[in-house]
Order: sequence, then C-alpha cells, then structure tokens
Amino acid sequence: MRVANSTIGSQVVLDLQRALARIAHQHKILASGKRVLDPSDDPTAASRMQTSRSRKVAVEQYQRNLGAAMSHLQTVDSALQSVQETLAQARVDAVEGGNDSIGAGGRTALADHVDQLLETLVEQANARGSGGEYLFGGQETTATPYTVTRNAGGEITAVTPNPRGIDGEVTVEIGEGLTVTTSEPGTDVFGATTDPNYAFDVLIQLRDNLRLNDGQAVRSAIADIDTAADRVGASSATIGARLGALSLVEDGLAARLVNHADTLSRLEDADLAQAMLDYQRLEFVYQAALAAGARIIQPTLLDFLR
Repeated sequence: MRVANSTIGSQVVLDLQRALARIAHQHKILASGKRVLDPSDDPTAASRMQTSRSRKVAVEQYQRNLGAAMSHLQTVDSALQSVQETLAQARVDAVEGGNDSIGAGGRTALADHVDQLLETLVEQANARGSGGEYLFGGQETTATPYTVTRNAGGEITAVTPNPRGIDGEVTVEIGEGLTVTTSEPGTDVFGATTDPNYAFDVLIQLRDNLRLNDGQAVRSAIADIDTAADRVGASSATIGARLGALSLVEDGLAARLVNHADTLSRLEDADLAQAMLDYQRLEFVYQAALAAGARIIQPTLLDFLR
C-alpha cells in the first residue's frame, strides 16, 4: 500500500503535538508541585482527595464555631465574675450595716451604696456579648432579659425577667454530632422571681431595711446574699467546665486538621526530583522525535529538480 508524504507528515506533526502536550503537562506538575492536576491523572487519588478536602473544610468550620463559642463563654464567665464582685460588696455592706453601733446615719449611707450596687447588678444582668447579644437572655438574645420598675424617687422597686423566657439554650455545633451550650440561663444566675433569695429582691430588701434602720433584718440578709453568690459561683463553675471541655475538643480538631492536610499532601503533592527527571526524559523524547521526523520525511522530486 502506498503511503503519501502528506500522510507521513501529518502523523509526524500529530506525534510531535502529543509529545509537546506531555511536556506541557509535566511542566504544570513542576510549576504547581501537584501530581494530580485533573481527575484523569489518578481517578482513585482524585476521589480520595475530594473526600479529604470536604472533611478538612468541615473541620475548619468546626474550629471557627468552637473559637466563637469559647470567646462567648469567656465573656459570660467575665460577666459572672463581675456579678460575684457586686454581691461581695453587698455582703460587706450588710455586715457593716448589721452592726448596731453604726447608727441610722451610717445605715442610710450604706443604703445609698446598695442602691448603686442594685443598679449595677441590673446592668450586669443585661450584659451583652461582642455581637450585641444578651448574655443571660437564653434564646431571646435580642430582647432585654430584665426590666425594672421604679418608684417616684427613681429607685428600683422590682426587677422582672423577659416574659418570653430567659432560660432557652443556645447551642453551637463543634463536631460531628457534638454541640456545646453557649448560653447561661438567667434564672440559674440570679434565681427565679419566686425564690426567697432572688438576687435583685435581696438587694432591694437590704437597701430598704438599711433605710428603715432595721439591724436584725439587715443581718438576716447576709445568708441570702451568700446563697445568691453561691448560685452565681455554680454558674461560673459550669462555664469553666465547658471551657475546659472545649480546650480538649480544640486539640482534637487541630490534630484532625493536620491529618487531613497530610493525607492531601501524600495524595496530590509531586515528587519534584522525580518530576524533573520525567520532564527531562520527555524533553529528550521530543528532541528525538523531531530528529526522527526530519529523517522520515524525505525530500520531494521538486527538491531534486532545483
């Protein structure tokens, strides 16, 4: 069968183009440092890489969620410490006011201070996080947890929680099937309105009894303040336990992220030394193909007639 020169030339050009394509692909491997540039390069590895990338993205999202949860819980813990300090100052006033030697004038001055502490306690109960959310409002993060009633003189006479509730849980997902509660119910911190040691009522009664110069009633407030402070301490311990648990989860997520990164590296990273050898081999093959092509395509009759 006769083979025309044009057929030979076309085949030579096609082979050279294929050789150039292989060189270009190998150049991309060297430039990117990745051995799997397209799924067709290694279908099995490409599938495993996709799975590993998806898991890595999920872990990174869990890390962001966990970081936000830890930051919020730390803010709550700081707010609880402030509440404890306020109650501690109220206890000091109660102890001092329970001493009958202080007299009516001294108790009136202490009543003014307790009134200031009551105002502070309400502000602390309505504390907000960095995102503007109320810390002790449960799921009602955009509604004021506690509102006050005042007398004609402007003093607080009652503190009422949000009627829609202040105890709903706010949770954040920090792992597959793993969540953490980032809210602390207002009732757990300050007590229920029906409690005899409802923190706000304790301070209201202490202030009023100081104004009445009732030493016995002032002294009886100390035990209620202690109970209120213990309740806040229990909430603080709960938050501390959550933060401790989150630290362990944080370490676990970091380890998982490293594992996914290592898996991806093993699957897709190229051996640059081997890749360079392959590049040189392909370049040599291309040069050899060029030389062979020049010899295969013989001069035409027209070339001999010149």
